[in-house]
Amino acid sequence: MAPTKTNNHRPVDRDLSPDFSAITLGKHALRHGAFAEGRGLQLGASTALLMIHQICEALVPVLIGVSIDKAIGPSDLGALLWALGGLVGLFLMLTYSWRHGYRLTSRVYGYGDHSLRQMVIAKVLDPRATGKQFGAGRTLNIATSDTAITAGLSWVVSQMSASLAALITAATSLLLISWQLGLLVLVATVVFLVLMHFITAPLERRTHLQQERAAEATGLATDLVTGLRVLQGLGATRTATERYKETSRASLQAALGTAKSEALFSTVTLGLSATFLAAITWVAASMTLAGEISIGQLVTVVGLAQFIQEPLSSLAYYPAALAQKRAAAKRIATLLNTEAGADAPELATDSMATGPATFREMLVRGEGSHPDFRLLPGTITGLRTDAKTARELTMLLAGRIEDSNQRLHINGVPAAVRGLAELRSTVFVSDHDAAIFTGSIRENLYAHEPLDSVMTASGLAAICARLPLGLDARVGEQGSALSGGQRQRLLLARALHQQQPVIVLTDPTTALDSVSEARIASALGGFRAAALLVVSDSPLLLGACDTVIDAISLHTAGVNP
Repeated sequence: MAPTKTNNHRPVDRDLSPDFSAITLGKHALRHGAFAEGRGLQLGASTALLMIHQICEALVPVLIGVSIDKAIGPSDLGALLWALGGLVGLFLMLTYSWRHGYRLTSRVYGYGDHSLRQMVIAKVLDPRATGKQFGAGRTLNIATSDTAITAGLSWVVSQMSASLAALITAATSLLLISWQLGLLVLVATVVFLVLMHFITAPLERRTHLQQERAAEATGLATDLVTGLRVLQGLGATRTATERYKETSRASLQAALGTAKSEALFSTVTLGLSATFLAAITWVAASMTLAGEISIGQLVTVVGLAQFIQEPLSSLAYYPAALAQKRAAAKRIATLLNTEAGADAPELATDSMATGPATFREMLVRGEGSHPDFRLLPGTITGLRTDAKTARELTMLLAGRIEDSNQRLHINGVPAAVRGLAELRSTVFVSDHDAAIFTGSIRENLYAHEPLDSVMTASGLAAICARLPLGLDARVGEQGSALSGGQRQRLLLARALHQQQPVIVLTDPTTALDSVSEARIASALGGFRAAALLVVSDSPLLLGACDTVIDAISLHTAGVNP
């Protein structure tokens, strides 16, 4: 019997495969960020509070005008005290409503952003997501910038509603003072919004272009940093730099275009608002001189005309803000709607979550001239084949393509029948270019107390012995502090720490010198805690295997019987 591996410190993976069927279009992503998971009620409450805040703000000049006419003009101290008390209550109400409305909207925005980001991450981590690739940089931009922009719909909803409440309150107050002034405000508001709609159209287009260019620049920068070692090895850093300069320059030009449109928008907005305020003030002053309205009402009219400039400008800008959020939501929806591999298997709902109770064997049926072979507990099997076949086999073992011909059998039962969940709890596939995460060596192993046998077999023990912090040494961003050989030793150790009874190693020593490779091959020969499948053409590694499947030479050779 092979010894049983234990690892009590490995974190339990949570299910990160939500149902994406509800996020089929960008508008659904917008709705999800603002209204799903109970956020709709909170957004409704926050919107009501911000509307109350704006209504109270609009009532301040009204109360001041009434105080002038009813208290200051007649010199009525009692009325003045009542007016001051009313102002204090009004300010308490608008302060309270703003504070809690802002807090609730921030909560809706934060949780909406988090939920959308989790969906994007879940899609990226979905084992069946083998379809169209977005690239690390673009995916990062979608998971950070686009989710935040999309979730910002909550601010648009609450603030647009508050602006409308402010305009309605101001217009109603003016209508009560003079129907001519109220009508003037309503007509001017409509004309103002129509004009601003045409002005914001180029701003919407430029904003969308800026987002696309910024996403391209961020994505390219991330991809270049990720592949910096390869670029340096190929001597292509100058070409990559020039390419990034061109992309960055295009992003800069788009940003400058957006800035020009925003400057034009602000200039026109301020000009129209000032014209609107001057017209209202002139008409109100003429009516005061004619005795049609009082001094207090004049103060109210001027105060309201000045107050409504901000909600008017906000309403004019909301179409551009909505366009920005629709564009971001569309990119999120595009990623979420990326189909899994055309032949991707479905997760079995009735399969075991922790693999077979007792693993006895795994049969891998060959295709064409490739022979069948079995993976048994405590044995090491080597596979020498061409790159294309190796890639197809590792994808099959990882469950990334459908096992339509039932090539894999676990304990005599086809893996396709057992389901993807059980296949993944039985087989762990380690790619030689797997990701290394920012943190320490210990954190990348997913084991608080690494097994001595694994540390020895992977050669990582020798590396840690030379580092001042040992297992707690930092690996840098994406393993940038490690050499190629150190990275491969770390990935090998991580793979050997896995709990699955079958571990597949793909070219685990390509970055090592022959002496280091010989040491690891010798140490791997004594590792019997799992059934190992070593996919490689290294004579040293294959020489340490119990059985070698030489698909290139079309024969099977027994080694180390």
